[in-house]
Amino acid sequence: MTTAIELSGVGVRFGPTRPLRSIDLTIDAGELVGIVGPSGAGKTTLLRLLLGEIAASEGTVEFTGVTPRRRRRAVGYVPQLEASERTFPLTVQGAVELGAAATSAPVPWFSRAERAAARHALDRLGIGDLHARGLHELSGGQFQRVLFARALVSEPQLLLLDEPTSGIDLRTRGEMLGLVDELRRDGLTIVMTTHDLNWVASHLPRIVCLNQTVRADGAPIDVLRPDVLAATFGAQMEVVMHQGRPVVVDGDALVGGAP
Repeated sequence: MTTAIELSGVGVRFGPTRPLRSIDLTIDAGELVGIVGPSGAGKTTLLRLLLGEIAASEGTVEFTGVTPRRRRRAVGYVPQLEASERTFPLTVQGAVELGAAATSAPVPWFSRAERAAARHALDRLGIGDLHARGLHELSGGQFQRVLFARALVSEPQLLLLDEPTSGIDLRTRGEMLGLVDELRRDGLTIVMTTHDLNWVASHLPRIVCLNQTVRADGAPIDVLRPDVLAATFGAQMEVVMHQGRPVVVDGDALVGGAP
């Protein structure tokens, strides 16, 4: 496998605060990796680091075949689903074109190439027929596909998803997981954060348990264990097997979702 990203001895400091320390993590091209951990564990800081919004205070972050100038186009980002975004007076096409414009020189209009790239991204996600609709007219699942299209419009090598199942119903969650798997099969490298240990993380091929540093890294059946979860979340959790998958049993809200 070709290495896509390699973090070696990475730490991040904000004054006296140290959200990340001694991070050693290698992600291969085409992998789908879930990052799990409690609030304040450093998951968002890790995404910001990969996005290039912040720099490592120590250690190195390397992207294979990607120069620092190319980083903006090489990494796509899907934020958490925010209902307030759907009140913006934009069409679906316009929202996705913003993603194309974000990686190019600032001009007061969209180029023909940017408009074509936006339409291609919408068609790729099966919502090209919605291009003229307003964001406020979309369902939750449709709007999430728009966010994916906006992130994919620059044809990135790496896609970062910040809590993609937060605030959506079970049906939409299933559609999202199907979409992520489809993109992975197309060869895209995907890193996603999630609190949902049962419904999402147990379906991922690889999980990284994070709490300032990497507590465990591997397949769900190897990582979702009481000792690892205690070290990661600071709480005692039981794990049972259901239809060949580990299921975390605990009343804490961090373990939301359905098995």
